[in-house]
Amino acid sequence: MSSKKDKTKNSNKKIQFESISTDLDNEHSNIITALDNVYSLCKQHWNNEKLLYKKGRKIMPDHHQNVNEEWKEHDKEHKDTLKQIKQIKQNIINHINNHDANHFHWVKNHFD
Repeated sequence: MSSKKDKTKNSNKKIQFESISTDLDNEHSNIITALDNVYSLCKQHWNNEKLLYKKGRKIMPDHHQNVNEEWKEHDKEHKDTLKQIKQIKQNIINHINNHDANHFHWVKNHFD
């Protein structure tokens, strides 16, 4: 089996999954791309929220409730979610390599 390399948008390292068949490889690539897109969109959105938070703090009236701790928790949830998206992606790649490649190795010879 040859391996197919899929370059992620989230890091410089290449993610590899085993090539199985044209159809399955395309579907696997689409899944990885979708997760990369989810990661990128979430990160962009949350960076925008962070900028708005910083702008809002500058214009916040003195008598406004201190929300620093709430913001830290909010921001931590963003970071944790991005880690979870990366982990889901890695879990899927591991599944492809450890299960799909073993169970569907025969597809290339019969359906490609």
